[in-house]
Amino acid sequence: MDKGNLYVAITDNICVGFIFYITNGAFHSYPYLHLIAVKEEYRGKGIGKQLVEFFENISGKDKFFLAVADYNEKAKCFYESIGYCQVGEIPGLYRKGITEYIMMKVK
Repeated sequence: MDKGNLYVAITDNICVGFIFYITNGAFHSYPYLHLIAVKEEYRGKGIGKQLVEFFENISGKDKFFLAVADYNEKAKCFYESIGYCQVGEIPGLYRKGITEYIMMKVK
């Protein structure tokens, strides 16, 4: 946690989501969104989009990176819908048999 930033989304005193990012986590130069989560009952309400926009705005950079697992097609589609595109893939990065798609957005 000491190398990253954690922000939470709170609605009615309930934590409904969070992001964890590393400021210079991609290539020692660009923000890397390491984790994002929204409680299931709050999905589809724009909270994830607001969290990602917050991440992009607070960083002050023009390029952003994240990785999404090949089995998480819904998340990949979400990232593509807000301007991220796949720029690479790394088989077995976190788990054997699962490919991580590297996504990038340029403002």
